[in-house]
Amino acid sequence: MEITNTTLTVTGDVEITNTTLTVTGGVNIAGHEIAETNTTLNNVTGTGLVFDGTDISEITTGSYFVYNTGTNPFTISLQVSPAADDNLYAFDVDNDDIPVPVDARLIIAISKYGRYARLLYDAGAGATFSAYYVGQM
Repeated sequence: MEITNTTLTVTGDVEITNTTLTVTGGVNIAGHEIAETNTTLNNVTGTGLVFDGTDISEITTGSYFVYNTGTNPFTISLQVSPAADDNLYAFDVDNDDIPVPVDARLIIAISKYGRYARLLYDAGAGATFSAYYVGQM
């Protein structure tokens, strides 16, 4: 089927198999799915992980939000990996060792492509914070 110089609106599912689809111009797709989760960490000490093993391979955009609700500052880092292997996680140099002062609200955009992402915190002697992950598919 060839459609030329017109607008095509499709409601419902479209499956394209064993062929090529060429689109010249823009494509507008409405109704994105959202993946989200959150957690609160109370009086954590030392280093630890938040959202370990978060699969980011199918999102088009994603962010972490960190809210320091405690009385001590801490640091946070974004790590990305091509596989679910602790030895393969790499620090995102643009989001590494970020200070999170008391009462701070921080957004960390996932700007590097990988299969998995997570946050690494260093709470020192103690920190309390909330963290959120939101990804758009």
